[in-house]
Formats: sequence, structure tokens, C-alpha cells
Amino acid sequence: MEQELQEMHTTAHARTATNVFGRMLVFSLLLHVICSTALLLPKKSGLGGTSVTYLSLDMIAPAPSTVREETAVPHEEAEVIPNPPPPASPPISELEKLQNGLQQTLAAADSKPEAVQQASMGFGITNGHFSSLADGKTLREDMREYYLTMLQRFNEKWWLDKNVTLGGVRGAVILVSIARDGSIADKNLLQSSGNQANDRALLQALEAAGPLPPLPKTYEGNYFKAPLRFVAPLNLMAPFKLG
Repeated sequence: MEQELQEMHTTAHARTATNVFGRMLVFSLLLHVICSTALLLPKKSGLGGTSVTYLSLDMIAPAPSTVREETAVPHEEAEVIPNPPPPASPPISELEKLQNGLQQTLAAADSKPEAVQQASMGFGITNGHFSSLADGKTLREDMREYYLTMLQRFNEKWWLDKNVTLGGVRGAVILVSIARDGSIADKNLLQSSGNQANDRALLQALEAAGPLPPLPKTYEGNYFKAPLRFVAPLNLMAPFKLG
């Protein structure tokens, strides 16, 4: 009987040990599963999602100012060199002032043939001038304009001649023949100025003025004969007498 009890006790003890061992094995497995799960969960969650990091502007410290303070460099003032005074021009005589003023008047009178005679009055004070015997009043309108243009050309050539001296000379009368093409065909001295050198200078000035513009188509003759009067300097108001 005791032996049977002992065998039963031994069998029960073996079963109890087997049950305890089995429970411990199950508990160990569960513990391993829990630990493995705890270790694997962070990695899986890291692969499945993207972490977003927010940055507040208040957390950024202001960058240090890099503005350079420019040091004012004093400008060196350039030495001002005064311009040398212009050379003193020689004093202009009253005669030269009159001639300069009359030349400007003549240049402004190019478009008005009648104004040429007014300008020639001033030049005649110092150099004399060519004029008409009757101011061209007896000529037709087309020839009158041509005649005044011819006088202008003669006077311009005469006034530009700086080698002429007319001290103590009288007036002169010259007859000029103009061809249809404007060339000066002939020059006849009807009344001398009283000085042969001045007579030659007058004829040379007339020759140098050519050729003149062609005669108007309305003019029928082959030659236009134009009498000219040379008025001596400082004698503009004196009456002129032929012969």
C-alpha cells in the first residue's frame, strides 16, 4: 500500500514538475514575443511615415549686421588755374566799325535788291560805290531787277579790293555792255576819275565781277548797255555833272 502511495506521489510530483516546466516555457515564449515586438515597432513606424519638423521664426537669431560704414574720404580740391587773359585786341577805328556794320547790312539785303543801294551809301563814305544815273526808273521791271543785281556784284568786287586808294579823286562814268550769256563784252570809260591808276582799278573791278547772270529771256537785244556812275568817297551828296 505504501508502495502504491509512493508511486502515486512520485507520479503526481512528476506531473507537477512537467506542468511547471511547460508554464515556464510558455511564459518565456510570451516574454520573447513581447520583447521582439517592442524592438521592432519603432523601426516599422519609421519606415511607414515621414517625420515633419516645424521651425519657428522666433527661434532664429537675427544675423549680425554686415553693413560697412564707409569712411568719408575728403576730396582733394583741384587747383584752379585761372585762364590767361585774352590778348588785347588792337583798337578798332571808327572807320572799321562803320565798314563792319555796313557789311552786315549788305549780307541781310541779299533778298532785297532795293536795299543794296541803301547799304552802298554807307560803303561809299569810305570806298565809293557804283550807282545808276537815274536809279533804273526808266527800265522795265524785269531789267530793273537785273540792273540792281548787276550793281550789287560790281560794288561787292570793288569793296573787297583792299589795294585801292582813292584820295582826292572825282567821280567817273563807265558804259558796260553785257552779252546774253552774262559775260561782260565791253567797258568804256566815258568820264575819268582824274587818276589813271584809279580808272584802271575801276575797270578791273567790273571785269572781276563777271560773268553776270544771263539776261532775262524777255530781253530782245543781244547786248544790254548799262551806264554806271562811280561816286567817289565822301562826296555822295555833291551834284554830278557830265562833261
